[in-house]
Amino acid sequence: MTILRGMSSKEKIPICMICGKLGAPLGTIGGREIIICNDCVTPLYEMLGVAVTIAKGARQPKKPAARRQVSPEEFKAALERAVESKGRILLIPFAERRKVPRDVARSVAERLATEKGWILEGEGEKMAIAKPA
Repeated sequence: MTILRGMSSKEKIPICMICGKLGAPLGTIGGREIIICNDCVTPLYEMLGVAVTIAKGARQPKKPAARRQVSPEEFKAALERAVESKGRILLIPFAERRKVPRDVARSVAERLATEKGWILEGEGEKMAIAKPA
């Protein structure tokens, strides 16, 4: 708090940091007490509101595009294309990218393996479907 001249050191009167009028203490920042009068607070508050709205508009996070769940037929076609082009595909990560349940993915892979003569390798997370060598 700022002390007016001519007063004793025990009596402290808050003086505005900006204009020198009688003010209200807002708290301490960096060891210095912040005192502002009502006339100075109003324009600062308005500027702060504008700054916050600008910051909110600039920082809005982009939402990732929602993936739709693929039908078993579409999953079967996609899996068939992937195995034909790459030769071997890990089944569970492939299904998770297309939001297909694991049991559906396994049943589709088993059907494809019997139809095309492909090989199912591994179990669980490491299950893969591949063309024969």
